[in-house]
Amino acid sequence: MRNFFLIFPLLCCLLSCRQDEQFFVLHGTLGNLANDTLLVMNEFTAEYRLDTVVADKGRFTYRAKIDTLTPLSLLMDGKFVYPVYADKGQESRLEGDLPDISSFRVKGGVHNEALNSFNDSIRGLADPDSIRSRAKEFITQHPASYANLYLLVRYFADEDSVDYQEVVDVIGRMDGNIQDLLYVQRLEKQARAYKGNVLKYMPSFSLTSQDGSIIMSSTFRRKVLLLCFWATWDEASMEKLAMFKRVYARFGKREGFSMLGVSFDVDREAWETVIGRDSLAWQQALAMDGFDSDIARNFRVERLPFYFVTDAENRIEGFNQGEEELCRQIEEALKSVRGSR
Repeated sequence: MRNFFLIFPLLCCLLSCRQDEQFFVLHGTLGNLANDTLLVMNEFTAEYRLDTVVADKGRFTYRAKIDTLTPLSLLMDGKFVYPVYADKGQESRLEGDLPDISSFRVKGGVHNEALNSFNDSIRGLADPDSIRSRAKEFITQHPASYANLYLLVRYFADEDSVDYQEVVDVIGRMDGNIQDLLYVQRLEKQARAYKGNVLKYMPSFSLTSQDGSIIMSSTFRRKVLLLCFWATWDEASMEKLAMFKRVYARFGKREGFSMLGVSFDVDREAWETVIGRDSLAWQQALAMDGFDSDIARNFRVERLPFYFVTDAENRIEGFNQGEEELCRQIEEALKSVRGSR
């Protein structure tokens, strides 16, 4: 019996340690956090996941069962995103002060430390071309690093005017384990399709608008259409809303111009809240199947935000352009409305 009392605590300790080996733990300390609710997203793999974490005065602990190395994204205050690379049995610590994302550091895990190293290497650099060059150099030298995901998104795929040829080139520098991730596959597929502007005409579609009416592609015949795919949960989409509002303010009352937002939200209430709060006055529709919806497949939408202009003949003028180029395309397309009468 005496031996049992000696062995029992040891067994409990061993069982506890084994259980911890299945979990990833992240301790966070964030300065200037305005909202105490954070979202942890797994948006890069097929097993999409969304967890909620509550912080107390900027401090939080997130614990999740992880089977293999998993890239996570931490969404803070509804607009700031930072990556965390999680693995089973790993304990990491995140520190930083909002809104300065460059101050963020995640200690624990080789891929988190790799990103820390890259961020240190660009400290003081202001020229975007120099930073992209440094990012491409890092990816080339560390092809198997999951830090490449963040560099790909931030410095190449989320540019105002995406260079799709460069995106294909950057992905080609990565190891197969990174290239096989669902997000990267989608991005590469889109880049290869659009670098040659393969999609020439707007495909037909039918959607249900926010007020319950049916919106069909034929509605926009002989009109210029700015079609925007977005979602409230996507940081890049939310950042683009200000530009969309300026464009709508400039062209919304112009004869022959229409604008349609297609959201990939699964939370209708969150979607309608943002529409009302941010005064999104143009037509809105919901495609709750997201990337698996018919309209996403037909338009080859592989990432958000995704937007383009069509002319009066439903010809597609371009994709994800910067604001100046987007407005120029709309002006040119409006000429086609007058010419088609």
